[in-house]
Amino acid sequence: MRLTWPLTGRDEELQTIADAMSDPTLAGIVLCGAAGVGKSRVARDALHAMASTQTRTRWAVGSASARALPLGAFASWSPSAADSLQLVRGVIDSLTTTPEGSDVILGVDDAHLLDDLSVFVLHQIIQRRAAKIILTIRDGEPMPPGLEDVRSSGELGRLDLQPLSREEISTLLAATLNGPVASDTAQRLWALTRGNALYLRNIVDQEVADGRLARCRGMWTWTGDIAIPSSLVELIESRMRGLPPAAGEVVDLLAVGEPLDLAALRRIAEPAGIEEAEVRGLITLKSNDVRLAHPLYGEVRRARAAQTRLRRLPKTGTTNRDELAALLSR
Repeated sequence: MRLTWPLTGRDEELQTIADAMSDPTLAGIVLCGAAGVGKSRVARDALHAMASTQTRTRWAVGSASARALPLGAFASWSPSAADSLQLVRGVIDSLTTTPEGSDVILGVDDAHLLDDLSVFVLHQIIQRRAAKIILTIRDGEPMPPGLEDVRSSGELGRLDLQPLSREEISTLLAATLNGPVASDTAQRLWALTRGNALYLRNIVDQEVADGRLARCRGMWTWTGDIAIPSSLVELIESRMRGLPPAAGEVVDLLAVGEPLDLAALRRIAEPAGIEEAEVRGLITLKSNDVRLAHPLYGEVRRARAAQTRLRRLPKTGTTNRDELAALLSR
């Protein structure tokens, strides 16, 4: 059964984007949010809704691989040119000029991954008002300096995309599965995904394919334990790739024992590791309780780490960082 996922619960966000595109005081808008919250989908659907004979749309994607190449994100619009200046001019013209003289809206996904020359192109388009701009940027990632200057001047609006609510998840599930969903199933899926649309899609697609999420007497019901899809495991692990060992220790401690009191965590984990995990958006601090930023981080970390290593963590009772580090290395 191949599922089709409609955009749900984003009417206000789409209207905010449309308003920004028609606001003469704004050059565009920046969509910010956590990985998987739906920034790309919202931006693309907004572009699709505004495309017409009077408005042409463009879509470019920043990536780590394209970042290594000058104008990598705009390669499809790069003409042959003898020098960088001609190349930049050619890209700007290709992006913003249409035969019929229509308005142009340019969407750029993951703008924090743009190379310097691509950022310069965007900056020039904004300064010339040659096109309206929709950018997506992941939470925790810095906006490129050339674009930060524009945002600081008030020329770019900002829209923070929040995870879907429990009710919105229930509505999305019913629309996707084409039928009512048991309330405990919707609650369980919301609790596991915390309203992250990408995580929800990965899990539901897999659970339906494996038969654990199935229609029973007209009602979709989820039975059995979750098996996190490998694609989702890889996605979450990519967020922790290159994580310093001290920060990894913090994540592992919380994976088996969250929430932890901040003072207690500071006694058994490196302060630098706690700070790094927080900066990367892997943990959250509320009052004095420290938790993983998402339940699936713990699920993946527990599944991947050596079980003997994780079992020892909550039983040590140690308050000595050196003892903990030695334990974690076993």
